[in-house]
Amino acid sequence: MEKCVFCEIISRNKKNETQFISESKHSFIILSNPSLTKGHLLIILKKHVEKISELKNFEKKDLFNEIEKFQELLPQKFSGCDIHQNYRPFLLQGRLKVDHLHFHIIPREFKDKIWKNYGKFQDKIFKDLNNKKLNETRNEIRSLF
Repeated sequence: MEKCVFCEIISRNKKNETQFISESKHSFIILSNPSLTKGHLLIILKKHVEKISELKNFEKKDLFNEIEKFQELLPQKFSGCDIHQNYRPFLLQGRLKVDHLHFHIIPREFKDKIWKNYGKFQDKIFKDLNNKKLNETRNEIRSLF
């Protein structure tokens, strides 16, 4: 495994660094750097795993409690937030992709820079599926389980 930037933070106990926000028993929260917006947070599991399916139930509970906490806190300062987690094994680990489970909580404002660079194109990116495509796609996904 390549050197993991999140495991480095944990092993060096970098709680006094400017990125550090808080921690729970099984996760910690830092300011994302690089950042999409002011207040962009990363909620990171302390244990190195890549997928949600690798978590124990108590780790899931801890992680989602932290996500819920910050989802409630951020709208006190910002209009809202996006929450997402990416699992992209098809990309190489690098500055913008870390192979360590983490969630992004991204503060949002109406027509912010994320909207200006992406959101205004959503109508062109997202496509309505006709019944045939819906059925085909549903059947493909259902065949997995």
